[in-house]
Amino acid sequence: MSKLWQPRETRLLSEWVAKKYPDDRVMFRVRLGRPPSWAAKSIAEGAPPEMYKIYQRWADAIIIREKELILIEAKIRPIPGVVSEINLYYQLIPKTPEFAEFMNRPIRKIILLAMRDPEIIELAAMDDIEVVIYTPDWVIEYLKEHRKYSGRH
Repeated sequence: MSKLWQPRETRLLSEWVAKKYPDDRVMFRVRLGRPPSWAAKSIAEGAPPEMYKIYQRWADAIIIREKELILIEAKIRPIPGVVSEINLYYQLIPKTPEFAEFMNRPIRKIILLAMRDPEIIELAAMDDIEVVIYTPDWVIEYLKEHRKYSGRH
């Protein structure tokens, strides 16, 4: 019997943020940047810009704190591309009109991982990205179960 897809990375992120930043304003699945350039003509003709948000990239979470913004990408299993992802989102925040009022605050980048990966930690450090390891018990159980199924063809 196949398992249903579950939003495990969202759960990992939500749990960690609730523990670490319980009193801060948190935004999940945040669309970043402006609408795509090819939509400019439609917007100029009266189409609402919000309808193009589905084409924008999105960050897993942004925490708005009094003295900083925290940009977070979460992964259960580490992949090297997460470093490029968070760097791109970092560049898009200042281009996102909804964050204009916060641009006087520094932006801190965090990659939240459930598994330690020394190479990704080293790669992230080169770009001043903090890597946090958070491995609740349910993740360990998921990885054990995943290992069982991933060996089957």
